Amino acid sequence: MKLCLIMMIGAGEADLLQSHLPAYIHAVDGFIALNNNNDAASLEVARAYNAQIIDHNWDWRFDTAQNRLIELAESAGYDAVLKSDPDECWFGAHIAQLRADLEHYLGVQTPWYNFFGDRCHYVPYPPFYPDHHMRIWRLGHGVRYERPRHSIPNRAALGWRDHHEVLVRGDIHCYHYGWTRATEYLNWRMANYRRTEQGLPPLPTGAPVPESERQYAPRETVPFVGLQPIHPITKEVIDLDRIR
Repeated sequence: MKLCLIMMIGAGEADLLQSHLPAYIHAVDGFIALNNNNDAASLEVARAYNAQIIDHNWDWRFDTAQNRLIELAESAGYDAVLKSDPDECWFGAHIAQLRADLEHYLGVQTPWYNFFGDRCHYVPYPPFYPDHHMRIWRLGHGVRYERPRHSIPNRAALGWRDHHEVLVRGDIHCYHYGWTRATEYLNWRMANYRRTEQGLPPLPTGAPVPESERQYAPRETVPFVGLQPIHPITKEVIDLDRIR
């Protein structure tokens, strides 16, 4: 089964890509990336990992952008996709297990660890945990994203049920570090979510966010105990196969 990593790449994500891709890129067979912002540094890192870069006119429609990636992977002859973002990371050994699951299921849903503030603390309560998502599935069955913002795969419309077509795992996680990014960036992103939902023009990249539109608020966190794909202090890749 040929598995393709699909990813949207925006501005200022070179460091995230350089940190996260080494942890799991070896577990996929190909990498297709959508260029949403013409950020030279981020694209350079993606190319270093043999990404096929596709230019995209970013309009804050997450559904159309992600669906374009799915269509590109299908056209390229892949059997399945892993949809991930630059601020997300996985253990390579876990991707291998999820790929094996697709021999028996159409998709796999996993919980997320959502880190806040830094890479050593996470939020252990809903809606931030367990926060299940289906990020890996077999192609050719009509999966597409729905809703412009906070998009989700249309598995309900397809009749894909938990524990039937979709395996629900609790032992494999996605490690999400989006909430560890700079407060100014988080306010900018949240403001643009709301602006586009209201039909207003988004703030340009790097533009200051008006005080009335600043929505980010820190959450109560606890120390994370356990391994992460990238060590939070040394940035070393943690190889589960070697530990075992």
